[in-house]
Amino acid sequence: MHRFAGAIDVVFGAAEVAGAVYMCPASAGTACATASVVVAAHGADTAAAGLAQLITGEEALPFGVQLVMRATGLDQTQASLAYDLMAIGFELNAVRALASQRSEALVRQHDQVFNGGGL
Repeated sequence: MHRFAGAIDVVFGAAEVAGAVYMCPASAGTACATASVVVAAHGADTAAAGLAQLITGEEALPFGVQLVMRATGLDQTQASLAYDLMAIGFELNAVRALASQRSEALVRQHDQVFNGGGL
C-alpha cells in the first residue's frame, strides 16, 4: 500500500511542478514571482518523498511536513494538512492572478476591435 501511495505522490507532485512551470510564462511574472516558486517546491518535495516511498515501500514524509512538525509540534496528520493547505492557498492565489490578467487582456482586445477598428 505504501508503494502505491508513493506512486500517486510522484504523479501529483510532478503535475504540481509542471503547473508551476506553466504559470511563469503565462503570468508575465506576477504569479511566477509569488506562487510558482512555492508551488514548484511543494510539488518537488511531494514527488521526492513519493519516490522514496515507492522505492523503499516505507512511509516517507515530505521535508516540508517534517519542518512543520518540528516548528509547531503538530502531529503528522495535522502537519500534512497544514503543509498542503499552504500550497493550495498559493495555487489559488496564482490562478486568481492568471484569471485577472487574462480578463484584462480580453477587455483590451475587445476595446481594440470595437473602438479602434481592428486588431
